[in-house]
Amino acid sequence: MTSSYEELEKKLEDSNATPMSLPLQFLKTITCDFSTDSELGRGGFGVVYKGVLRSGKIIAVKKLLDLHLVDDKSFQNEVSSLMEMRHQHVVRLIGYCAESSWENIKQPNGDFIWAEIPKRLLCFEYVCNQSLGKYISVPTDESSVLEWNMRFRIIKGICNGLNFLHEECRMVHLDLKPENILMDVKMKPKIADFGLSRIFGDQQSQIFTINSFGSRGYIAPEYLIQGLISKKADIFSLGVIIIEIITGSKDYPYFQLDSPQSIATSCQHFTEEVLGSWRCEFKFTEKCKSALYNQQVHQCIAIALKCVDPVMEKRPTTKDIIQVLNISDQVIPCFGALLDIYPLQLLFRFEPNKLIPCSLDLTNNTDKNVAFVLMENSNDRSCFLCLPVSGIVAPRSTYILVVRMSQHNELPQERKVNLILQASACDKLIHMDGDLCIKYFQKAEEELGKYVHKMTLKGLCALPGETIFEHSIPRSVKVISMEERDFIYTIDVNQTEPQIITSHLFGHVRIWNYDTQKPMGSIEIPRGHAACSSRWVALKGWFLLGTVDGFIHVFNYRKKMQNITSLKVCGGAVNSLAIHPTRPYVLSACPTGIKLWDWHNHWFAWKCMQTFEEHTKDVRAVVFNPEDYNSFASASNDGTIKLWSLHSTKSDYTLLGHSETVRCLDFFTRIDGQQYLISGSYDRTAKIWDMQKKKCVRTLPHRSGVCCVLPHPTLPLLVTGTADGDVFLWSSTNFRLKRIFHIRGLSRVHGLAYLMESGRVVVAHKKGVSVIEIRDDEEIVSSEGSAVNSKLATD
Repeated sequence: MTSSYEELEKKLEDSNATPMSLPLQFLKTITCDFSTDSELGRGGFGVVYKGVLRSGKIIAVKKLLDLHLVDDKSFQNEVSSLMEMRHQHVVRLIGYCAESSWENIKQPNGDFIWAEIPKRLLCFEYVCNQSLGKYISVPTDESSVLEWNMRFRIIKGICNGLNFLHEECRMVHLDLKPENILMDVKMKPKIADFGLSRIFGDQQSQIFTINSFGSRGYIAPEYLIQGLISKKADIFSLGVIIIEIITGSKDYPYFQLDSPQSIATSCQHFTEEVLGSWRCEFKFTEKCKSALYNQQVHQCIAIALKCVDPVMEKRPTTKDIIQVLNISDQVIPCFGALLDIYPLQLLFRFEPNKLIPCSLDLTNNTDKNVAFVLMENSNDRSCFLCLPVSGIVAPRSTYILVVRMSQHNELPQERKVNLILQASACDKLIHMDGDLCIKYFQKAEEELGKYVHKMTLKGLCALPGETIFEHSIPRSVKVISMEERDFIYTIDVNQTEPQIITSHLFGHVRIWNYDTQKPMGSIEIPRGHAACSSRWVALKGWFLLGTVDGFIHVFNYRKKMQNITSLKVCGGAVNSLAIHPTRPYVLSACPTGIKLWDWHNHWFAWKCMQTFEEHTKDVRAVVFNPEDYNSFASASNDGTIKLWSLHSTKSDYTLLGHSETVRCLDFFTRIDGQQYLISGSYDRTAKIWDMQKKKCVRTLPHRSGVCCVLPHPTLPLLVTGTADGDVFLWSSTNFRLKRIFHIRGLSRVHGLAYLMESGRVVVAHKKGVSVIEIRDDEEIVSSEGSAVNSKLATD
């Protein structure tokens, strides 16, 4: 007997040996007759014991409970499926035992009978560091706390192991949970416990069963409710495990299927909370590593939330997940020290004849301006993207670059493109466009000796319904839609109906539905009479157009664009119109001054109530004061801002500070109840004016003239648009720069407006309209500290 045991032990020492049949008596010997001292753990299907060989090597012996031995076929199937399994992240089977013993069994009536009792055991490699559950629950001591890089490696390991089971073994585990993932001496995860697993045939993708077994909190809803077994059941369990690894809890957002908006909101809040927690952990981490770790947390949260989607078809495959994790694990340290980039893969969902946008976040980690150019990594001019694009990221700020897919009738044949992003620190602000930016970087590297950082990105074009795992997370700013338009003069939004009006160079005026993105109607004003200002009077179903030749035209959009009346108001362009909030008054701003009009007794009888003529040059903008409807403000080419009362032809006071034309202005009130006014000028600044102190309290520098300003109605944000096409987002709380949004190259911003119901912002450029969504990331900003606080703002 001793010699046979020695032979068995010798074979068990060989890690490459095929799993073998082991005698029951041998297993009793190495486990001290299955003593409680040898017990490693208990589960629903059996007890695991420590088996110690004479060499000191340890194996794990799982003794199946008698109540699970009625159907011996399941045991045979499990052994057969485990025999050839070889993967670093799957526990290896090294032996099995299928014997019977005669035992005297006491019956309920007190009698004893002899019965043949089957004994079924499985022997696995011993994994010394217990289960994953020990390390991701609330730690009792510092030694059991896992750093992020270790958690990320564990997530990747589990995904690789599960991919092996799904793709190589055609196996569905059905009981994935932290207790069934064992950690070896190097903290490498290994999937274990295949008691519930199912093997699929070559042509099978799903199975239905009457009995559903699993662990509460990890079992997929379709398996629990319908008995539907597929790979996606394991993906659901994987998502819960990833959430547990990241947060220490398996709680995740509730998916209310009849409310997609509610799902998006709850997922967004969950993501922000988790990201904020980990940012605190990374606070003292090296800058490059911190950027990489933040990116990985982003990706893992997005993956997990996709995995736990109750709609199984929406869950990704293991292959999809591994691809994303591999991308997020790639980093070029020297580049990360200059710019943080997210995402590394740009996804464009194709729609025929549409401009498809995708945003790229570039965060400058330095105290210098950083110039960049994004272009295709080849000379192929057939690329489906509008490239190259370039710009400058200000110190300690985030620049949101919108990359566009050009319009196509059909899906491009070449749907993948390799991109290269080049970046270099620059001492001064420069303007680059087209091939000039490429030449700049060639000169910087070859002639000036500057180091040019380079990173490879991916671009992918996909159909709307095509199954592609999107690993992006909720963004602080994203483009909802883009439309190419003729030269745009002005834009305005109807706050009661989903309508936007745009006026164009050669007299065209268009109205379109911003929900459906379809045109609703248009009119054409004779050439040379183009509209340069517009306003909705939603209560009456009207819109007003102020033209370059001094007319105000009034149309009823509810009656097929009927022209109600037209009125000559001045000898030059009607640069701005303002509608009184409660009374039938309209302010018009012209080169000769400002006029107050009353449309009482219908439009045919309206008349001029007051004239305001103190400005020495053209008046560019007028706006009513929302806290005092009997007053308004005006901005002029003379560089001044004046505050007026409707009842006096003389201004109340003048605000001085701009050195050039003041192009735009608006009122806003901070959360503390204090009212301010923001003005934008061609002197490349926006100024914040305290309405109590009647003086400028902050100057917000820009790189070019400020054409438009917009206080956001629901978020603590100020939006400014510039002559070079950039949109700046500023905090209205501390007036610090939060984001720069680059949408259309050097195309001037001609208008900003907000959609009251959704809080989205409409941006009108010289040749296009974009609708963007901005979420409140105030908590994220505060946790990042100076990383977002721009040095542009000055007192």
